[in-house]
Amino acid sequence: MKGVCVCVTMTYYGLINIIVEQLVTRKFGLETWELIKKQANIVGPFSMYERYEDSVTFDLVAAGEKILGVPATLILELFGGMFYEYCKEIGYDKLLYALGGTPMDFLEQLDGLHDHLSSTFVGYRAPSFRVTFEEDGDGTEFYLHYYSVRIGLSSVVKGVLKGAMKDLFGVTIEINEANDRAEEVGEVCFFIKIVATDKEGTHKKEGMGETVAVVNKNVIPSKEAISPESFSRLYPFHITFNRELEITSVGNVMKRLFPLGIVGGKIDELFQITRPRLDFNFASILAHINTVYVLLQNEATATKPLKIKGRMAFQWQYNVIIFLCSPNPTDLQDLYEMGVRLADIPLHDASKELMFMAENFAEEQEISKELEKMTNDLQAGFEKLEDEKKKTDQLIYSVVPPAIADDLRRKKPIPSKKYEDITLMFSTIDGFEAFSASHEPLDIVILLNSCYTIFDTILDPAIHPKIYKVETIADCYIVVSGCPQVVEDPANAVVELAMDLYAGCEKLFFGTENFHITVGIHSGEIVAGIIGSRMPRYCLFGDTINTTSRTKTYGKKSCINLTQSTYDRLQTSKQDISKMEFTFHDHVAMKGKPKPMPVWLLNRKDPNKASPPPPPAVQPESKSMDEDVKRNLAELVGNRNGSSYSLPGANTKLVETKPLVKQSSVETLVKNGKKPKRQVKSLLFTTTNGRKFLPCGPPKTNSSAVCCIL
Repeated sequence: MKGVCVCVTMTYYGLINIIVEQLVTRKFGLETWELIKKQANIVGPFSMYERYEDSVTFDLVAAGEKILGVPATLILELFGGMFYEYCKEIGYDKLLYALGGTPMDFLEQLDGLHDHLSSTFVGYRAPSFRVTFEEDGDGTEFYLHYYSVRIGLSSVVKGVLKGAMKDLFGVTIEINEANDRAEEVGEVCFFIKIVATDKEGTHKKEGMGETVAVVNKNVIPSKEAISPESFSRLYPFHITFNRELEITSVGNVMKRLFPLGIVGGKIDELFQITRPRLDFNFASILAHINTVYVLLQNEATATKPLKIKGRMAFQWQYNVIIFLCSPNPTDLQDLYEMGVRLADIPLHDASKELMFMAENFAEEQEISKELEKMTNDLQAGFEKLEDEKKKTDQLIYSVVPPAIADDLRRKKPIPSKKYEDITLMFSTIDGFEAFSASHEPLDIVILLNSCYTIFDTILDPAIHPKIYKVETIADCYIVVSGCPQVVEDPANAVVELAMDLYAGCEKLFFGTENFHITVGIHSGEIVAGIIGSRMPRYCLFGDTINTTSRTKTYGKKSCINLTQSTYDRLQTSKQDISKMEFTFHDHVAMKGKPKPMPVWLLNRKDPNKASPPPPPAVQPESKSMDEDVKRNLAELVGNRNGSSYSLPGANTKLVETKPLVKQSSVETLVKNGKKPKRQVKSLLFTTTNGRKFLPCGPPKTNSSAVCCIL
């Protein structure tokens, strides 16, 4: 990450990382946040009151810079703006609004606010702020001196100040670094200029708050001024010192805490200024008279050094500064170790109540920490439960269609349903029976797993959304379209998948042997429904299932076989079928079918292959045969092996044929007149004009052949 570094290893509260998360998710989305977390090698959510190393946040910023392509300094400035907004959202809005009525007042109170937070959040190393300005300026320009043990976070300060000034005072500021005015190593000086305002009068000089001690030297001290003894009782921790930093008076408790005497000593020898960061001299203090000061005892006179906090008041009549202060412990134990008791704090001092509040806050913080941990644990458990639920749903959806599975989960009745137009596909592996007979069961499992892994990958719902996988039985892969979800053009959806599966078999190997599939596709109607309750299955019923299976069984091996019903649907489909190539195979006799069924072969068209000429138009069916028919049929039948045969005349009647016989050739059937021993499918003749003929049986003589027009 360019321009950002950490000088020492420190820890901080998880609130910072939570705000980084809010920044990314609100502006760039949750997916981007997950990518950034993965890039930064961070797992799990952040807890607000847990302490994390600085490197965690800087790793997040570096990952954001890489993924978002945004400079780290800009990310930190955006984080500063989000930090201000998020602090308002979690309940700090009233505190921020009450901090100051003008931009100058607000900036002057920043240091005190961070000091308060350092006492509230244990271990928090707060930055330090102090404000200066040019006395002859117009009241719209300030210098903010910022110091932090964490180096490289000045962009965060810019983002916070821009957001705060815009929200609280309706002003737009320009803020730039003016490090030539920095007074010590590690300090960053910002030059702030108000350039626009949405609220009248908020950036004028008279509205900027008190910046220097304004005195009226015509005022004469009253003779009835309070006595030193009374003042010491009212302010038991006060310290008064002159321009030479010599202590002239102290409160009663301070006298007790310094038994060897403190009056007459040098305040800079007894104490050091921890907040704000400035030189301990009279002029510096006078220049920052409105700032909250924190002083720490150099050498402890009790178990712990005394830490006091308050405000400096310049008394021009006596040319002295009175430090009106109170103890500043982190908790009651800390107060006790400083040698101070609650009774030492006067009633008008709110420090006592603040300490009680701090004690309560510490207890609430521990409770909140535990609650947050429990919430995170519950959230993690809920996410695991959701993951398990998704796995369960995927398992159920692999057995039962999602819509029906949801109804089953709600215990709704699932009636069977008839689907008028579906397309079904069966596919089997060629040579699977021989493979099973010659290989071990483990080899069979490996082959089937390889095959179905390829098929299931191809059957991606994003690519084939209209397909439902019914089941697999041994090497038979069964899918359907149009059921249970009714879709448009189910035939087109199934044949597209079939071509993809057929092409995918190029990757189906066992050893060096490549396997192919035979596919049968048929369209029709079915009835579907849930069978069973303990292990429910979504089953299909109807003659369409039998026809599809037999189309695969009796069709051409290693091919995609379509029935006439599927072919007709594809021809009338609204989908593009220009990439499909159809070839008529045969009229195929199938078990359970009274007549042979026409079967078509499907291939994906080769783009480099010239398109075949369109098929001729089918002529109207006629009971007579014209000369063109005779001539074409004579070419097919009569002019082979030097033999010629006469054909029946134009008035020949059509003959109703019975199951025909397989012929080694037409010549054998006609010449020999022998009756074959077994009945199989017949040989089909097609003339050039689309007329179709079947030989109807052996002729009585060698000089004639009997045919029928189809």
